[in-house]
Order: sequence, then C-alpha cells, then structure tokens
Amino acid sequence: MFLCQYYFNDFLVFSISCFNTACVNIYSVKLMIFVGITLFGTVGGWIGAMMSHNNWLGVWSLVLSTVGSLFGVWAGYKAAQYMGL
Repeated sequence: MFLCQYYFNDFLVFSISCFNTACVNIYSVKLMIFVGITLFGTVGGWIGAMMSHNNWLGVWSLVLSTVGSLFGVWAGYKAAQYMGL
C-alpha cells in the first residue's frame, strides 16, 4: 500500500493506493530532506546558542544552524537513497 496525495476541488486529499508510485517516491524523498533540515538545523542552532551564552540569535547560532541545515539536506537525501526511495 502506498500513500499518495493529490488535489480534488482545491483540497489536498491523501489516498492509500496510487497507480503511479513515482509520486510516493518524490514525496518520501522530500519528507526525508525536511526531517534532515529540521533535525540538524535545530541541533546546529542549539550548539551555536550554547557557544554564545544561550543567545539563539547570535552569530554562532545562525552560522551553525545554516551549516546544520545544509548538512541535513545532504543527510536526508542520502537516507532516502539508502532506503531505496
């Protein structure tokens, strides 16, 4: 069974089965990349905030959050490849 999303009368609808499994793969890869960006960007920002005395808008926090997010894009894409998506 696959999860596929499509639009019906301007509403987003999720379907359990899909005739084209390519739509499932594209959204699964996007989900993995989104999870990577969220996870590693947050961790990078947290480490940067700890380095600059809990200043979440400090230079270190912003720089390490950006680096973590870029790493998250790569890690999410590689995770999706590893899982065969």
